[in-house]
Amino acid sequence: MPTDVSQHRNANLLLILTDQQRQDSLGCYGGWAKTPVLDSLACRGIVFSNCYANAPVCAPSRIALASGRYPHNFGLWHNAGFDLPLTPPNWMRLVRDSGYRTALFGKSHLHKKTGNDLLQYEDFMRRLGYDDIEEVVGPRATITVRSRMTDTWSDAGVLDLYRNDIQDRLKNNPWMARPSPLPLQYYPDVYVADRAIAYLAGYKFQKPWCLTVGFPGPHEPWDCPEPFASMHEQVEIPPPKSLHYQPETLRESTLRKRLLTRPPLTGEAVSELRRNYAGSISLIDAKVGDLLRQLQVRGELDNTWIIFTSDHGEMNGDYGLLYKNAFFDEAIKVPLLVVPPAGFGSPLLGQISDEIIELFDVGATLVEAAGGDFAGNSFAKSLMPSINGSTTPHRDFAMAEFKGELLYADKRWKLAINANSEPYMLTDRLKPEFESNNALEAADASVVEDLRGKLFARFLRTQNLTPSQ
Repeated sequence: MPTDVSQHRNANLLLILTDQQRQDSLGCYGGWAKTPVLDSLACRGIVFSNCYANAPVCAPSRIALASGRYPHNFGLWHNAGFDLPLTPPNWMRLVRDSGYRTALFGKSHLHKKTGNDLLQYEDFMRRLGYDDIEEVVGPRATITVRSRMTDTWSDAGVLDLYRNDIQDRLKNNPWMARPSPLPLQYYPDVYVADRAIAYLAGYKFQKPWCLTVGFPGPHEPWDCPEPFASMHEQVEIPPPKSLHYQPETLRESTLRKRLLTRPPLTGEAVSELRRNYAGSISLIDAKVGDLLRQLQVRGELDNTWIIFTSDHGEMNGDYGLLYKNAFFDEAIKVPLLVVPPAGFGSPLLGQISDEIIELFDVGATLVEAAGGDFAGNSFAKSLMPSINGSTTPHRDFAMAEFKGELLYADKRWKLAINANSEPYMLTDRLKPEFESNNALEAADASVVEDLRGKLFARFLRTQNLTPSQ
């Protein structure tokens, strides 16, 4: 029998959102990073293997997650400065309206940081739906944007160390892998987690809480501190994947441009940055462990929904590329672990689900867990039916967007469409090294047109800001 969600209506909500973490980085997905805490969570919950970011870049993906709407609904095609509109309601405000006290510690990327002072945006964030806020920005922006974290660094005399290190990397070698000059306790991921833990330790409100922990990592630069920086020195790191076709054969697209301007990476450089990246993920894993121990101290571990995911992935040298901004799995697929409260009788506990999910479905799931309803205000779909063992497919396919381009992805096919509405990449998961090959030229034209038609139908249907299923 499906579990009645209302039986767990006052359970706390913990959303752990990392930045630029590819799905295959976690041990429970077969990755090379040491992640014992998250692997243990996976055994207690559900691992979703087909979760697609709504965009392979920070701001559009995070705006989509918050709003339950596609980037095209806002005209947000790339990482431009943008403020999430205060209307219609987002998942945070709907959860708060359902009787929760909401908090954010870490990165949000829901506004354009006008004035380079995050403290000036706290009132805006409260109107968006967060009661308690301590926000940070990404690694590069941190050298110019003030936050309570940078104030702490300034007081400790380490702010200039960080600024000088980032500026040196950007000037000389952006993909350099070397430990941060920051003492471990000041490193952004440690700082954010410790502030969230302190918040929980002092939480005395009568309302259930909804806490978002927005880790700035493992986003580049590859500056994981010791002892995590050297944690994977003896670990076998998989070599980067290679293309089996020439970039010049692609139709005009962002991917073609990127492949034709690839950085001069060496095999040694890729190996080093991958080890450092894995160290950053292990650091986050350890801090998640600290968070869970605080829940145990409060006696709330069994009464909390825990969701772990990321905004998009990281190429990490695959196909000669770095960063995100591509529809390859390494950049567009993200980890998604969902752990229900104790006593929630999901038949999928401890299993892997291959349901097709779009990242903004996480927001709809949190709203339903809190007792609210996101359906009339968004295109996101709650995962509760799937968590409860429904045999109805969650989605037939996922759609993602970037710079006017669209991606169709189902359990077999991925089709990328350029800004001129022309297909430029087709991959078939039934084939070995499926993304190393472009199956477009050899594909049956009717298959391509069918996928293209479904994709455009979704895109056109979702032009209307009133969602319709």
